[in-house]
Amino acid sequence: MPQYMMFVDESGKLGASSDYTSLCGYVAHAGEWIRFGEEWESCLFKWQVPPIHMGRIMYPNSKEDKWKRKYEEWGSDWEIKREEMLQELVEIIQRANLICIGAVVDARCYRELLQDPGYTLHWNDSNVFAFHHIIMSGISRVETVNMRSPITIVVVDDNGTALEFYRMLDTLRGHPDQKFARVKDRIHAICFGNDSSYAGLQAADMIAYESRNLMRNQMNTPDSKPSMRFEYLTHGLSYQPKLYTARVLKELGRRTTEALRLGGADDYQI
Repeated sequence: MPQYMMFVDESGKLGASSDYTSLCGYVAHAGEWIRFGEEWESCLFKWQVPPIHMGRIMYPNSKEDKWKRKYEEWGSDWEIKREEMLQELVEIIQRANLICIGAVVDARCYRELLQDPGYTLHWNDSNVFAFHHIIMSGISRVETVNMRSPITIVVVDDNGTALEFYRMLDTLRGHPDQKFARVKDRIHAICFGNDSSYAGLQAADMIAYESRNLMRNQMNTPDSKPSMRFEYLTHGLSYQPKLYTARVLKELGRRTTEALRLGGADDYQI
């Protein structure tokens, strides 16, 4: 088993006219993931609930599945039990030796820049764009304590983006700039998993959902504060996803256009 693993999930899709998209997850030692998975599954067992999917939990009536049946089973106690269950799960994450990694992207601006010849964004999907940050920040976190062990990335299986995530990783592995050499040296595997089988992907779903929700709230109410759930998921706000605002995206797109005009390297996201 690889010594370190990242689990990554997304919330929101660029093609679905989302206001923000979020690609987030956690990185930890493989041994910690085993311990975490046992505690997570034990909690699900106690509550007798299906694998965690925040979109289904918050909107259980949107389709026929196990979460709708659980909603009907709990009846008038649904909201109370749901919040108690989610609190227990975020406390499991808060106690665990996991570090949040991720990025939230202003999707409306991203769509506009893709159509503007004055700006260059090489990836047609904002979550694939965010994967660059996931890879580099995850490696940096591991290298704080370990400069040698291989890292595996597990991304939620989505046939619409899986190939593009692989292409992003492959691009960094083959990049001529030496600052990307550690991607090839450290990332020894990438795979795509069903979230129902991996506690790490379910935890990633939670932080991706909460991160996107926070940015949407702040878009409508700029002085709104992070929820207590978000604080638990980020170890008291110590490890928060990076926010690619419209201003940041425009600056990156402008710099990339200028660098390509001058024959420079494509390192615009660093």
